[in-house]
Amino acid sequence: MNAPDHKVRLGFLPEGDDDGLWRIAAYRDAIAQPAWGVCFNTDCPTEFVTAFTTALAKAYEEGPESYLARPLVGSEDRGSFLGVVPLLQRGWVIDRPRWGVFAIDSPDGLAHLEYTTGDLDPEAELTTRDARWHIWAGTSVNHPYWYATASTDTPVSLLAAVTDSISPRYLFRGPARGPLASGPGMTVAPCRWDDLGGGVTGSVGAVGDADQRSDHRPAGRNARPCPGGRSA
Repeated sequence: MNAPDHKVRLGFLPEGDDDGLWRIAAYRDAIAQPAWGVCFNTDCPTEFVTAFTTALAKAYEEGPESYLARPLVGSEDRGSFLGVVPLLQRGWVIDRPRWGVFAIDSPDGLAHLEYTTGDLDPEAELTTRDARWHIWAGTSVNHPYWYATASTDTPVSLLAAVTDSISPRYLFRGPARGPLASGPGMTVAPCRWDDLGGGVTGSVGAVGDADQRSDHRPAGRNARPCPGGRSA
């Protein structure tokens, strides 16, 4: 699905090289590299994708100053901290699981939002799970029940829409196959993997079959490789 000016693109990739089912990207120039990109994997709950695309459709109507509004340190309306406020208000707990990673965990310890500090590889952010923002569920970061990622310049308003939609009612329900929201003039067209920052080159920490994942993982779905492992 493409915006009229092709500066926002949404790809549904059920037959992609990894389990990144939904890949969404925005561009400052239609023929340039993505300004930001997000990914929701095969088992990610539908509500998270819908919340994101609803907020994105609204931001697109407002213009590039909204859908390309990169986070700004110290800003009252664009500070990265705003993305985690909905979770803190629900009792999520701050954690430091490993060096360079700031995390917030759900009260039961089964859902997590991670923010990686420091410099990151822009291409890796779009093609692996080594992105600035990483939301996942489970007890092992390398073998999550589901996950979603967002690159450094993803607007905080869009991230907050996702974190505000997180509810225990469907944390382990998945998968994210719709419904989706779209803005005026959005058109559907065949999606190429490279259009959305695809092209995974590695599968460190990949999951090959269901018995490699936690016993709490919902039955009835085949596990597929993750787009790159997370750094320990």
